[in-house]
Amino acid sequence: MPPLDPLDPLDPLDRTLRDLTTSARSAIIRELWPSGGNVVPGQKAYFMYYQLHTQAFLNGPGRDRNLVRTHRDITKVVSLLQVAGVTRNDVKSHVCKDFLDWANSAPQQQAEDELFAEYWIDFALRLWLMIYCGEIPHCIIPGQTPVIFTGQHLTVNLEKAFPKCGLDHLMVKLPRQFKAQNLDDVAGMQVVWTDNLVNHLLILEDEKIKVCIFHHAEFLKHHETNPVFPPGLITETLHTLAVLLPRLDKRSQKWFIKQKSKALRDQLLLDSEAHQLGPVNPDWRCAGPGGYWTHRLALLKQAYDESEPQTIKQWWRDRRKRTAWYTFWVAILILILTVFFGMVQCIEGALQAYKAYH
Repeated sequence: MPPLDPLDPLDPLDRTLRDLTTSARSAIIRELWPSGGNVVPGQKAYFMYYQLHTQAFLNGPGRDRNLVRTHRDITKVVSLLQVAGVTRNDVKSHVCKDFLDWANSAPQQQAEDELFAEYWIDFALRLWLMIYCGEIPHCIIPGQTPVIFTGQHLTVNLEKAFPKCGLDHLMVKLPRQFKAQNLDDVAGMQVVWTDNLVNHLLILEDEKIKVCIFHHAEFLKHHETNPVFPPGLITETLHTLAVLLPRLDKRSQKWFIKQKSKALRDQLLLDSEAHQLGPVNPDWRCAGPGGYWTHRLALLKQAYDESEPQTIKQWWRDRRKRTAWYTFWVAILILILTVFFGMVQCIEGALQAYKAYH
């Protein structure tokens, strides 16, 4: 437990969910993030996510009974979920009996408490793992498909949520040009920054192809040692971010800065650490069988390779096939020069005719 401030003896975790002081944030990080540590700038994006979900939950189920009020109400459920071998049903029983005083409630109230316990667990999972769990009233985010965790152990549910690629023959090699900036500027895709880890690299078909990218790099770095996630998942996710947002690429840096400004207008704070990963290891550009993101990377690369430039700006930026790029722009240059010299000859002929006439 962090030392209490002598000027403010209230434990930071006992503050209300709306009260996110520096001490409260530090306490939350120590409880929810395996590596703990103090608050750093990269965690601002996470706490915007935390604040968004807590505000929605406080206006949702149980608001009249005021059951979930403090940060400790979240961390104590997470502590139960972290116990080795415990199932969701075990946690729900514990919440109902010890936190909701189930034994002294009427049968109708017990049924309501059991449903609220489900919401409470899903809410704690969302804040802990950054996965859109369950269907909580007033906490439904448009465009998100909830992950329904069954009564099994948490690790079993997460293995189902993040399946490995089962295609033994599938091997994806990503060229240097394969980065988020080019997905936008060259392929014309819309990059959608997501707070839901399950949606990372997900392609959404619409009038314009959209690709979701989970940008919370600081969260990922601190959860590499979290045993509830499937082995290697978080490290592999960090590698995909490093490939898509290369730290040493100046054009990519400028593009990401513009994306941050654009996201702020939509009340979304991007994690600046997402563009500070790397340098990229060549092995990270190769995704093979058994990878968690191999299938989505294959689909994304296919969509990228099949895309054709639609505007002059995209034609100029498209360097995927350099021979074709040089051929195209040499042809354009020859066309421009032909038109230019043709116009010069026409003007010169007109001037000569004018002088001869006069």
